[in-house]
Formats: sequence, C-alpha cells, structure tokens
Amino acid sequence: KRNINGRMGSTLLDGKVGNDVDIAVGRLTLGPATVVEGDVLYRSGSDASIAQTAQVASQLERLPTRGSFSTELVLTVATILGFFGFLFAGVVLLWLFRATAPRAVATIEQRPFRAAAIGGVALVILPLLVIVLAMTLVGVPVAVALLVLLALALVLAPVPAVTALGSRLLRRRHWGLFASFFAGAVIWRLGIWLIPLVGFALYLGALAAGLGGWLVAMWEQRSRTVPERELRPAATRREVRVPSVLEWAAPRAPECGVETEDVEQ
Repeated sequence: KRNINGRMGSTLLDGKVGNDVDIAVGRLTLGPATVVEGDVLYRSGSDASIAQTAQVASQLERLPTRGSFSTELVLTVATILGFFGFLFAGVVLLWLFRATAPRAVATIEQRPFRAAAIGGVALVILPLLVIVLAMTLVGVPVAVALLVLLALALVLAPVPAVTALGSRLLRRRHWGLFASFFAGAVIWRLGIWLIPLVGFALYLGALAAGLGGWLVAMWEQRSRTVPERELRPAATRREVRVPSVLEWAAPRAPECGVETEDVEQ
C-alpha cells in the first residue's frame, strides 16, 4: 500500500503497489498483474522486462546506475582497512623516527605556511626530477628510487600534519605524539569522507604541510648533528707532547757490579 525502496539483485513485481517504486536492481521484471499507482524509478544496467498488461500510473524511468552492491561493499571495506592501515603505519613511522618526528610536528605547529610552501614546491620538483632522471640511462635507478619515495610520501607524508592537528585539538596537554596522531587522524579522515570537495583540499594541505615538515626537520637534524670528534671524552682528546730529536737521549745500560744503594746515592 505504500512505497518499495531498496537494493536487490533481481526483482519481480506482479501485484499492486499503492505508491512509488524506487529501487537499485540488477534486473527488473513487471509481471502481467502489476499495478503501480505512482512512479517506477529503477537504477539498473539493463532495461526492465515489462508485460503488456502491466500498469504504471505515472512515469516509468531507468536511472543511471551507481554501481553494484558488491562493488560498493568492497570499496567501503577497502576504505576502512586503508584507514586502519594508515593508523598502523603512522604509529610505526613516529616510533622509528622518534628523533625527527617531534621536530617535524613542531615545525608545522609553529610555521604551518612555511612548511606547506616547502612541501608544495617539493611536490612539483620531485616528479619533474624523476622525469629528467628517467631520460638518462645512468639516472634510471635513481629515478625509480625517487618514484618509490614519492609514492610512499603520498601516503605517509601527512602523518606529522595530522599529528599537529591532533595536538591543537587536544590543546597541547602533553598527551604525547601517539594520542595526538590518533585524534588528528580521525578528524582528518572524517573531513575527507564527509565533505567531498573540501576533503580533497584537506588531503592536499596535510600532504604539503607534512612533507615540508619532514624536509625541514631532517635538514635541521642534519645541521645540528654533533661531529664525532666532539662526542669523544676529553681524556681521549688530550694532546700528547712528543719530544723533539734534540731532547731525546738514548737510555744507558746499568754498570756491572753497582749496587742499588750506590745508584740511589
């Protein structure tokens, strides 16, 4: 007596429907006893099979398909697994680079526009550098290595930017990098999923800022590295005075028959 809404693999209508039919279906069949007092709107890859005595009071229209149910299910599961994979990879990355990652997060928090500008320039220069190196026979291995690093950067570069976002959300209450990363990752991914156009801008912004934060942090870490000779203890760095040739004298052999008391006197 009312509407029929849903998603089905195959549908047979062979009775009375009091209002509209709006379904996504693989195959639709309207039997001879079909009486629909409203519209029949169906999303399918093929036209419906309609009996000659089937009656539709209003319009009968096939709409563009939005994809099969199984395809949408696979994409949804892949999206969820991808999010958990990002969380796991981010935790591993923060743990492995526990000396550089806090510096990258601090760089983004203190100078976000500078980090984003550096990361944006790197995103333009790196693909061009890969193309130039690939044109030379000698630079092909380097181009392949840069291409792999660029692919990893597209996935993992936003980690410090997401962590900085979580730190701001937690109001810098010293929850630690991991708690800030989890909080920022949830808000960031929800923004990407729920706001299509703005979500793409969120991803690009985190990508550029995160890559810039990594680059600045690695450069500062390299420039502040203490030389190896300064890490040695002071005793090992003490200069030993070597006597000159004029100051050196050959040792004399002891005389035979001389007692120890006479030598001491």
